[in-house]
Amino acid sequence: MKYQFRTWHAESAVVALILLLTVLFTGGKAVELLGAVAVWLGFSHASISERMREQEAIRTVPSVECYNKLGWYFMGREVCWTLYFLWLGAWSAIVGCILFAAYPVWRRYWRSIHPLPSPVLTIPVRDPAVWDAIRSGEIRGLILVVLRGLAPDRVRRYVLHRR
Repeated sequence: MKYQFRTWHAESAVVALILLLTVLFTGGKAVELLGAVAVWLGFSHASISERMREQEAIRTVPSVECYNKLGWYFMGREVCWTLYFLWLGAWSAIVGCILFAAYPVWRRYWRSIHPLPSPVLTIPVRDPAVWDAIRSGEIRGLILVVLRGLAPDRVRRYVLHRR
């Protein structure tokens, strides 16, 4: 299997580098290093959560109904942690909070350049009752589009698009 460099690899490396520099500039104490590792692990978790939120946002019917609250909880958490870490003087953690707060802005920018594809599903539809159910709205969130130019001996395929 060929290795493929992904965006999250770069994001993770940048965050690790910034945190490592913070540890070095603040004296390189073990407690700061532990804090930096914890922040990096938390960032990795948040990175995956954001990607999952992006996927939920493009679904016709989200499987997690509260996915859109992720951003509010995320930012509220970061404000509270920042104040707490300022009070303690935990510098790696403070830098981590700044990185966490900047991450959603970065992801919106990244998605403006690299949008997610709209989900399109092509399936064979043999049963006319399925066609009628989609047309009538009984199966919601989908529309039928006939693909023309197919050989008569092939099963007709329909593309189900998100409304």
